[in-house]
Amino acid sequence: MLLHKAITIERTATVAAAVEMLVQRRIGVPLVTGADHRIVGIISERDLVRMLARAPVAQTMTRKVVTCDRNETIAAIMERITMGSGTFRYIRTA
Repeated sequence: MLLHKAITIERTATVAAAVEMLVQRRIGVPLVTGADHRIVGIISERDLVRMLARAPVAQTMTRKVVTCDRNETIAAIMERITMGSGTFRYIRTA
């Protein structure tokens, strides 16, 4: 069984530092620790989305939308999602 070290962030860290950690490590939820290194909470992607709830859509949206054709094979679409200009989670059918 493969075990991974828990990824943590200190409660005094900035939100920007938390976002950077999520992006760089490709994770969704680091553990938040206090000064004594005990777990005091978590910070999730959803927590960050709720925090941004008042930000204008135009400032936060993805501008380059990738689409696929209904006739493309799943293999071709998956290759574009994982090997293209960058990995992403959503693809719109045109």
